[in-house]
Amino acid sequence: MLANFKPLLIGSLPFQSPDEALEVVFSYCPKSPSWPQLPKLSIYESMSYQYLEGIPGWITDNDNIYFAEPHEIKNLDEIIDSVAKNNLISFSISKKFSATFEKFIEKIKENNSVEIVKGQVIGPLTFLTSHKKKSNQLLISDDFYKEIIPKVLKLKADYQVWAFNKSSKKSEKIIFFDEPVLSQIGSAVLN
Repeated sequence: MLANFKPLLIGSLPFQSPDEALEVVFSYCPKSPSWPQLPKLSIYESMSYQYLEGIPGWITDNDNIYFAEPHEIKNLDEIIDSVAKNNLISFSISKKFSATFEKFIEKIKENNSVEIVKGQVIGPLTFLTSHKKKSNQLLISDDFYKEIIPKVLKLKADYQVWAFNKSSKKSEKIIFFDEPVLSQIGSAVLN
């Protein structure tokens, strides 16, 4: 039997330099690079923040995030329309939320030996149990957010696949939905 395994990295790396992070990714995993996130560089690179673009109702107060009541969201119809139409551009990842995403895409384009490209998204259960509304209620207790968040996060994953395909059509695409909250089910923390 010949096993043809390729290593995959986790998304978060402990660098503050996008170029250094990309150099490490492509040095150690040239055939299976993973898009690096740099939470030490910016709070916007953390798992809780990185996927907020396109999600309705979020508000920041200093470094805290909270969500508006659904009836208070101004552009809600636009967002719901973008979700319904699978408008991937509405769920893109900007430089503010990732210093590496566009550079990663360019490096994939330059590297003809890429066989697998890996991205990641925060999982919907982790997102819904990590964020609260202004009323201090977890999003998971709100029917609107329980419905819209999984759809938007799926579109965030679809956007990554679309962007990876533009740079490397032949490679396989893998998207991890990171759900660290699942490890707490049944514990005293989450019952």
